[in-house]
Amino acid sequence: MPIVNVKIPEPVEIRDPDTGTPIQTVSFKEFVQKAIIRANPKWGFGYAAVRSAMAIEQAMDNIQGGAMALSEEDWVALKQAVEAPRRIDRAGGISDGFGTWLHAVIPQFMPFLDAIMKAA
Repeated sequence: MPIVNVKIPEPVEIRDPDTGTPIQTVSFKEFVQKAIIRANPKWGFGYAAVRSAMAIEQAMDNIQGGAMALSEEDWVALKQAVEAPRRIDRAGGISDGFGTWLHAVIPQFMPFLDAIMKAA
């Protein structure tokens, strides 16, 4: 099975979109875990989905040369989750979005989203 290398971007300093005040610094790993894998119900249903989520998490723990190596299958699943993000909201419903991040700050995560979408 082909391997896809996702180059890991530098952490992003999230700023309040209105004031520019720094809120927090977020790493690629933290964003992928909290906003894509753990928040998206896609990763919690069925053996293949859980296995894929675990493989992505393990790849983030074994970064070599500034990149994480994913099977093409796991990269496609991650890419699909970026293209159509879903989350379980606080009321238990499912809605569009990346974890608990407000839509106004998502553009600040473009280095992370680009790294996933443009991986080779």
